Amino acid sequence: YSTSAIRFNAPNFSVVTTSIINRAQTLTTSSPQQQDILDLVNDLLEIIGDINLKEDEMFHLNGTRYVVDFKSGFGSNEKGNMLRLQAVSRAYKRFDPNTNLLLLVRQNTNNNYLNVLRQSQTWDIYTGTQSYQKIQALTNVNILWVIQNVVDFRNDLPQSFLTYLQTTSGNPINYLDW
Repeated sequence: YSTSAIRFNAPNFSVVTTSIINRAQTLTTSSPQQQDILDLVNDLLEIIGDINLKEDEMFHLNGTRYVVDFKSGFGSNEKGNMLRLQAVSRAYKRFDPNTNLLLLVRQNTNNNYLNVLRQSQTWDIYTGTQSYQKIQALTNVNILWVIQNVVDFRNDLPQSFLTYLQTTSGNPINYLDW
């Protein structure tokens, strides 16, 4: 049983779109409307645009391809992020249906956009402590122990900086809670 992760490079989205076009051609071979259907598929792909698949952590572990996306949390302005994650999941599943997609979210409290992703069942979603437990399961590194026993932002940072974080717009003090 190997526990060595090997990174891989993200596929170019053009590989995914070529696969979609080839599948559409195969499915419509005997159709008199084949060209119209292929034109429609190409139009849809142009509307979608180029999806960046290079933003996530990607590795093979024990014969499984993993794609991991890390998020701090899902707030009220995360609709675009949710839509991107849905598009990425579909692209990776088209590229390799056996890809294991992991979404690790630091915060436990999130909103409906994360629930929509859960319901889509395309990402395995872990929040809060579960995220750190999943990291440990994959890497044998106990990040949760470090966070609970070594990192103490509220006592390690100067009070003046903590006050600044508490009074700054967007409440960045919340980023100290891991």
